[in-house]
Amino acid sequence: WAEGQTQIKLGDEISAQRLNFVTGTVFLTYKQGVVVAIEGPADLELVTKDHAILHEGQLVAYVPEGAEGFRVSTDAADVVDLGTEFGVTARQDGSSDVIVFDGEVELAPKNASQADQRLVVAGLAYRVERDGTTRQEEFRQSSFEESRSVLRGRKVIREPFRKDELFPGKARNGWVG
Repeated sequence: WAEGQTQIKLGDEISAQRLNFVTGTVFLTYKQGVVVAIEGPADLELVTKDHAILHEGQLVAYVPEGAEGFRVSTDAADVVDLGTEFGVTARQDGSSDVIVFDGEVELAPKNASQADQRLVVAGLAYRVERDGTTRQEEFRQSSFEESRSVLRGRKVIREPFRKDELFPGKARNGWVG
């Protein structure tokens, strides 16, 4: 944890606050089922049950069916989940990267017109500069692999399904089991 940061422990219930940590991965599970893995160093502000501001760092969010609308804001953009698994990086220079592993998100650059909002689907990645300039980037999921492995390791997928069914859509994106 960063100096002066109130330390949280496994199992603690926390409310709206700012989390600032230097190393490691913080794993948050929201009551509506959203699961977020944040890699340090990071500065994350928990605003409401469905909104977080990533001031700096990198996170991966898994949003199950029924919890759509979870939003991650950065200096450059707002990312609204539409039922998916996605990653966000917020850099010191104010730029942000958004990558979608499964499903889709709505990407809205903050300093751009409403016409610049876009739907980003699985397999796509975008960089948003502080001024709102947006460009498609190469889909590089390897930089998010540590956070995604934390989510897989914690078995966050809690969707009910019959034993004879495969979990829909996850195996093709690197999920196991």
